[in-house]
Amino acid sequence: MRRSLSRQKIIEKTSVLFVQQGYQRTTMSDIARVCQVKKATLYHHIPSRKIVVLEVLEQAISMCKMDHLSVVYQEEITPLERLVKLLTLSNHFFIARKGRCLIHILWYEAAEEIPEVMTLVKDYFTAWVDALTFLLRTQYSETQSKKLAENAVAQLQGAILYGSLFQNYQPLKSISEQLIGLLTAS
Repeated sequence: MRRSLSRQKIIEKTSVLFVQQGYQRTTMSDIARVCQVKKATLYHHIPSRKIVVLEVLEQAISMCKMDHLSVVYQEEITPLERLVKLLTLSNHFFIARKGRCLIHILWYEAAEEIPEVMTLVKDYFTAWVDALTFLLRTQYSETQSKKLAENAVAQLQGAILYGSLFQNYQPLKSISEQLIGLLTAS
């Protein structure tokens, strides 16, 4: 076994494990095994499974915000182009992973045991609502934009779960088209 490993590598390898096995079936022994370190070395870097879950989730959310949601604020392209780009990136991400979203997995499996997970996921969904509200404000009032954005996020998340269960992503595509329709309606 290798003697040392960076904290970042542990987070990356654990993220893959959580997607493959889920949170409930992943032990610190499993994490040590894939990181090729002894359990004692792993505990030196990350003292508990709770800490690793929170760090994995924080990193996944941060990457999603940076890779997807940041598109919304690129003012050099039109609001419609930003929305299409956001939905294209997001849909490709979820469909390529067959709906196996790390954020969903950790929320579903760890939120009851680790309440901070729920807070992080709520913040993530709020970021989605804020991003969509920002785009929709170009055509709707603040109140109406927020209501439309909240409904869209709920529908998109439901469609992602549905796609994961049935390997049918047509509802996700349909909801995306409806959302685009909100910006193309005059």
